[in-house]
Amino acid sequence: MKLWLDDLRVPPEGWTWAKTIEEAKRLLQEHTVEEMSLDHDLGEDTGDGSELVRWMAEHQRWPRTRPRVHSMNPVGRTYMQGVIDRYWTPPSS
Repeated sequence: MKLWLDDLRVPPEGWTWAKTIEEAKRLLQEHTVEEMSLDHDLGEDTGDGSELVRWMAEHQRWPRTRPRVHSMNPVGRTYMQGVIDRYWTPPSS
């Protein structure tokens, strides 16, 4: 599965669209995620992409390839990329 987290932008064809942090967490728990692209700002009262990458690091729920961040928020994007760079590890074979 290719997982796209964004509340507004439509995902590329073939990607599963999660609009909230809770949706993304559920998909990460229930499916093998091959690729992932993340937004930071997800609207009011729904959390943000930083919350998800912290959860992913804490629970070791990572996609098979390094997640990408497509957020237009430069501060959020930098923070999320920092967490990914520090904690993401390729899955063992």
